[in-house]
Amino acid sequence: MIYHALNRGNRRETVFHKPADFDAFVAAMNDAQRRVSRALEMVEAARLVVR
Repeated sequence: MIYHALNRGNRRETVFHKPADFDAFVAAMNDAQRRVSRALEMVEAARLVVR
């Protein structure tokens, strides 16, 4: 959802004014994906231990 809102902008206005802005956004999304993936792996491992 955040990705969609940021890329469309408010009334389709420019969101990323410089290539570095977009690069920083992509890096943040990649970091978030890694964190969520790790958190889900930890939950799954905990579930296996509890079983």
